[in-house]
Amino acid sequence: MDNYNDTDKPFKNYDEQLDILKKRGLIIGENLEDELQAKEYLKTKSYYILINSFKNAVTHIDDNSNEVFNKNITINELMVFFRFESDLKSVLLKYMLLFEIYFKQTLSYEISKNYGVKTEKYLDYSIYKTSRHHPFSEVNYLRSCAGIAVDENYKIKNPCYMNNMIKRNPTDYYREMHDTIPPWILVQNLTLGQVQCWYKILPNNSKRVIVSHILNKQIENIAEVDFKAFADGIEIIRAFRNKLAHASKIFQFHAKRKQHYKDSNKNNQYRYIDIDFPYRFICNEIGANYISEEKFRRGVCKNDLFNLITILKIFLSNSDSIIFKFDLINVITSYLAIPEYERYIKDYFKFNELPLNLTTKLAQINDE
Repeated sequence: MDNYNDTDKPFKNYDEQLDILKKRGLIIGENLEDELQAKEYLKTKSYYILINSFKNAVTHIDDNSNEVFNKNITINELMVFFRFESDLKSVLLKYMLLFEIYFKQTLSYEISKNYGVKTEKYLDYSIYKTSRHHPFSEVNYLRSCAGIAVDENYKIKNPCYMNNMIKRNPTDYYREMHDTIPPWILVQNLTLGQVQCWYKILPNNSKRVIVSHILNKQIENIAEVDFKAFADGIEIIRAFRNKLAHASKIFQFHAKRKQHYKDSNKNNQYRYIDIDFPYRFICNEIGANYISEEKFRRGVCKNDLFNLITILKIFLSNSDSIIFKFDLINVITSYLAIPEYERYIKDYFKFNELPLNLTTKLAQINDE
C-alpha cells in the first residue's frame, strides 16, 4: 500500500501544526482559550497564508540552521497583519478597477475621435507602430479579438487565432446586433494588460493626449519622464492587480516586468526585472520631500506598495483620487485606533517600508 505521506512536506493536523509553530518560537498564548483561537486561525486562514505570507520578515535562521521566529512574535500579530492587509487590498483593488475603467474610457475615446468607430477602420494596420521581428502582432491580436480578418503570417504563427475572438457581452452582442464593435465596447472585454498593449502601439500624438488627460496636465507640458512614469505605473498597477485577483499576498511585494532576450543559442527567453519608476516624476508631481533620493535608490517607492499607493493617488480621476485618500486613511486609522493593534500595524509599515506618516504624505499630493 502506498504511503501518501512519504514526502518532505507530510500532512500535519492542526494540533501538529501548532506544535511546529511553538517549537519554532511563535508565541501562541498561555491558556487553552489561546490555543483554540490559534487553531481556529489555522482552520480558517491556513498555515500557508497566515504563516508563510509573513515569515520572511518575522523569522531568522538560528545557530543550528533552523528557521525560528524572531523574539516576541505572536500568532495574533500575524493575524492582525492578515486582517489589515485584507482590508488594505480591498481598498486598493477597488481603486485599481476604477483606474482601469478610466484608462479604458480615455483610450477608447481618443481612438474613436481620431480613427473612427468602424472596427476595420480603427484597427487598420496603417495606424499603428510595429516591430521588425513581430510585425503587427498586437494589431492582429486585437483584430482577432474583434473577429475581423488578420494577415496570413499571423494565421501561420497562431493557428488557434480564432480562439481569441471575444464571445462575451457586450462585444458579442454588438457583433451580432450591430454593424460594428466600437472601441468603447471592445475595451470592456479586454484585460488591463491587453489595453496596455493597445496603448503601446498607438501613435505618439494619441499617447500624448491620453497621458495628459490621465495626469491632468496640458498636452504641451507632457515630457518624456511623464511617458515613462505612465508606462511604468500601468505595469506596477497590473502586477499588483494580478496578485489581488488571485488572493495573493502583497506583503513586501515588488512589481517586476517581463524582459525578453535571446540566450547563447539564440533561443527566445525571458526573465523578470524590477520596474525602475522615475524618481524625477515623483519630484515633479509631489516634491523631493515626499521621498528622499537615498531611500528611493534603495527601492523605497520605486515599485513597492508605497509606490502603488502614490501612483493611484496621481493617476485616478480627481473625484476618485480624493475618495481613495479618505478610504485609505480610514483603514489605517481604524487599526491604529485599537491600542493592542498599534504596534503590529507599525511593524507592518516597517516591514513594507511604508512611512509611518503615510496619511500626511498623501495630503501632499494635490486633490485638484
